[in-house]
Parts: sequence; C-alpha cells; structure tokens
Amino acid sequence: MALTKAQLVDLNANELIIDLDADTSITADTDDQIDIKIAGADDFRFTANTFTALSGSSIVVPASGLTIGSTAVTSTAAELNLLDGVSGLVQADLTKLAAVDSTAAELNIVDGGTSATSTTVADADRVVLNDNGTMVQVAVTDLSAYFDDEITAMPNLVTTAATTVGALDSGSITSGFGAIDNGTSNIRSATITAETAFVPDAANGASLGTTSLEFADLYLHDGAQILWGADQDVLLTHVADAGLTLKTATTSDDTKATLTLQTGDTDIAANDVLGQLHFQAPDEAACTDAILVAAGIAAISEGDFSASNNATKLSFQTGASEAASEKMSLSSGGILTVADDIIIGDGKTIGSASDPDAMSIASGGAVTFTQTPVFPDGSLALADLDIDGGTDIGAAIVDADLFIVDDGAGGTNRKTTASRLKTYIGGGITNAQSWRITSSFTVGTSETDISSNWEESDSTAYARIGSIVSQSSGIFTFGATGIYLMLAVGAFRNNAGTRSTAFNIKGTTNNSTYTHIISGENNNSDFGGSNNTSYHTGALPAIFDVTDTGQVKFRFTVQATGDTQTCDGDQDRTYTGFTIVRLGDT
Repeated sequence: MALTKAQLVDLNANELIIDLDADTSITADTDDQIDIKIAGADDFRFTANTFTALSGSSIVVPASGLTIGSTAVTSTAAELNLLDGVSGLVQADLTKLAAVDSTAAELNIVDGGTSATSTTVADADRVVLNDNGTMVQVAVTDLSAYFDDEITAMPNLVTTAATTVGALDSGSITSGFGAIDNGTSNIRSATITAETAFVPDAANGASLGTTSLEFADLYLHDGAQILWGADQDVLLTHVADAGLTLKTATTSDDTKATLTLQTGDTDIAANDVLGQLHFQAPDEAACTDAILVAAGIAAISEGDFSASNNATKLSFQTGASEAASEKMSLSSGGILTVADDIIIGDGKTIGSASDPDAMSIASGGAVTFTQTPVFPDGSLALADLDIDGGTDIGAAIVDADLFIVDDGAGGTNRKTTASRLKTYIGGGITNAQSWRITSSFTVGTSETDISSNWEESDSTAYARIGSIVSQSSGIFTFGATGIYLMLAVGAFRNNAGTRSTAFNIKGTTNNSTYTHIISGENNNSDFGGSNNTSYHTGALPAIFDVTDTGQVKFRFTVQATGDTQTCDGDQDRTYTGFTIVRLGDT
C-alpha cells in the first residue's frame, strides 16, 4: 500500500513494513501497545505512559541531553554508575546529604580534582582517612609517628619499578638506621666498614668473590685466625713477626694437622713434580745468586702412574752458588741417596732396627762394631789383612789351629782346622789298593777281556787303605766318588818269531758303553832265535773322575799280533795287575 497524501490509515492490527528488505516494521497487534522491530528483532515497545527498550537493545542519551522535569542532568555516565547497585536509598539518606555543607570546590577535590594549592603543613593540620570504613580526620602528627615506625622497620617494603628509589648521593646511614635487607640485589661501595662481622645469610650460604670477580689483597691483624669447618675444627693462626701455625681444634686422640699438596695433572709420567716447597730470600740486597731458590723439597714421580703404581721419591734440594738442586733423595723403596759425605757426631752410632748401635765412630775416626763385620767378596787385599798384629805363632801347629780359606774359590772366606789341612795335604790319602792276576793265560789275536783270576794283592808287607774298588767278572766298581790315580802293569812273553801285545784300560760313564782310556804296545821279539823266549812289561797310568759309582767303571783287555802270547800271572807276587789311589773329592 502507498500513501499519496495525508490520510488516516487503520492498520487494524496489521504489521506496517517500512524498509526495502522487509525486516523493519511497526505493529500494534496487542491492545494499547506498539512494537518496533529493527533488522528482524523486537527492540522497543510503547505502552501507556511507558517506553521500553527490549532485551538486547539500549537507549543512548547524548552528553547533557537528559532533562528531568525542567532540570538538565549534568552527571556523566561514569558518575551515575557509582550509584549502580545501590539499593535501599530512602529519604533519611537524602536528609543526611542535606546536612552536607561542602562547597563544590571541596567536593571536586574528592571528585578527582587536579588543582593544587601551596600550603605549609603544620602539626594542627588534618588529613581525611578511611578508618576501617569510617571517614575521619587525622592529625598529621599521628601520621608522622606512624611513618617513623614504618620507615625504621620497613616490614612491608617491596621494591617495584614504580617505587624504585634512585641513587643516594649524599648523607649517611647512621647506627640507628637498623638492618638493610635488599634481598638478592647488590650493595656497592668504595669502602665498607664493619664494626662486628660480615656474615652470610646462612651457614655455607655465600662466597667471598666469584670466579670472575676475585679479591686482591687480604689484610689480617696480629694473631688473626682463619677457621675452617662448620665446627671450626682447623685453625690457621698468625704468630706476630714469626709466621703461621696450623692446628686442629679437636682434642681427641690421634688428631693431627694435615697439609696436602695436590696436582691437577691427570696423566702423571716419570719425573713429574707432584708438589714442592721452596725456600728463598727474594729481598736480599746482594741479588744474583742470593735471591735464587736456596733450598727445596719436592715429590717427584719415579715412573708412569697406573692403577697399581704411584712410586714417588722425595728430592731434597740445596744451593751453594746456584738455584737449589737435588743433593739427597729418598726413593719409594726407602733408599736414601746422598750426593756427598755423611758425617755423624763424635762417638755417635749407626745401626739397624734390631741393633741400633751396630757401629760407632770415635772422635779420632776409630770404628767399633758390635757384631763381626762382613766385607764384600774380594774387597780386602791380602796385604791389608793384618790378623792380631801378624806376629809369629811361636809354637808348632796343632790340629786345633785355625786357617782362613777361600771356600771353593767363590770369594767367601771361612775358617778350617789344621787337622783338615793335614788330611787334605800329605795325610790326605784315605784309600789305596792293589789287584793282580793269579795265573798266566794265553793271549789270542782278538781283543779279549781279562775277566777272571783277579784277586786283591796279599803279598808280604801289603796293606790297603780303606776300600776302593770291587770286581765282578773283570769289571771294577768304585766304592766312593772322588778323583783316582791308577798305575797298571802287564807282563807278557813269547818263544818264537816277532810278536807284540796290546794292553788296554777301558772305561764307561754310563755302565754300558766302554771305550779305550789308555793302551800300551809290548813288542816281544825273538832276538835269540826261534827257540828263545822274550819278556816284556808295560805300564799304563790313568786318572778317573768318579762322579757316580753306579755309572763310572773300568776293565782290562789284551790282544796279540802275529801269534799268540802269554800274559803272566801269579798268586804270590804281581806280574800283571794295578794299584789305585784316591787323591781327593771329585
């Protein structure tokens, strides 16, 4: 429908569409009520004497655009919001407001006014405070007392960016100020004076200096102490004009002050220095050699350290006109090496743990031993050996007299009695014996053992010494080990032609294989013709070294050439036989 001129239109509860997209309209389908819809939503409603902004809608009044009756409302929205949520406002409350005689300027101060008046604050002045919900006036003297207490203790002082205090470049903090606690922040000053002590906030809670900010010199007073440990159990005390004393505070048994020198080297090799002490006079006016290190003690490795080795020597160093060098050392094995002489006091002793006074040296140099001294082999020349003045014995040597011998030529001197020497020299023959063939026999042209008719000699005046050999089937066995001398004799004869006879001694060292030791040729030529008899005797000397009586043995063999011959034997006298003598031990 279109309206062309002013005319009365009866909508009769129909909706009046008033925009092109048909989502804004006016309708009065309820008696005495007009609804306005904008963008498809019910926004406002008119009823008798009432205009209502529906849910989701609002009424915007421009500043100073609200008039109640004939009075314009000048309060801002923020000021009116102060009354938001206030309930129960009654006439009595307005009566109280009527009693307020504050000027607008005074209220504007409360209302955030920014104008200020220069005024000198006096003790009689008052300050308006909210006292636990009640507004009161407080004398500035009360505030002065309160702030004095708070500034002294400052229990609630928290520094923030808004309350940071700038640098104080004048004035001082006196003894009445109390403690300063600025948390983990720093305090910096050229000189800090302490009247009692510098302490950390807790035990082991702070350090002096850092890895990058180190202190320079430290000055301590005479007798000052540095105490270590939570219970101050180790003390380093200054002794005025003398030095330092390191001491343990505990008094229990076997406590000791220990100073350990450690190296940080992680690969100790031979001759590495683990730690050392130097003694020096660097301020000596003579300079040059005088200011060099004059003495020292060093711990020096003797080899590469390992899980099973930390061998180390102590090197004692001194200087004469030089930097100190090693003059004495004590090895890891306890060997003390001295570069020069060792001098002890007159009459003092040198000994061992078991014999502490084994040797004493008199002032004149005479040395006295508590035990018989033992000298190294070959260290005493025969010309230096003077036994009891070297005077003659003045009497005949008897069996009990003692002689000194080099035992086995091994360099060890031992004593022996004259009776032993007598046995060894001259009277040393302890075994001697003679054997012979008791009957003659024919010697063939093949080498043949003399295996039978042996007997020990029993001729007139014969006597053997000891027991030397025994025989079985012509094989002779020694009765004892030793060195033996044998002299054998063989008697041979023939009665025709030209013939010779071999007379042999054979021996074995394994009781099995016999070899010729010595042989003799006997030439029995028939010088008088074929019917004449020729005689010849041969002698054979031999020496035996018998180390094993079960293995070393001997026997005799004979052999004729040209023709058979006769080897003579007899039971009353010796034609063919031998004598053997034991000379001594093997």
